[in-house]
Amino acid sequence: MTDLLLAVAAATFVLLIGYSAYKAISAEGEEQRTAAYKVLKLLLAAVTGASVVTLVALRQAGVL
Repeated sequence: MTDLLLAVAAATFVLLIGYSAYKAISAEGEEQRTAAYKVLKLLLAAVTGASVVTLVALRQAGVL
């Protein structure tokens, strides 16, 4: 069950990052492109931080 939850969370993060990267690449205006890259950077930072905290918590709980 834990493996399924981790896989779903990872897939969700991959889809979010992929979509924001697509929007950043395909933006027509400079202002849209700048805003899309900001969102991409924030999303990457949030996903990386959340992943590290989650993995540490699961490791300490003995799940991983």
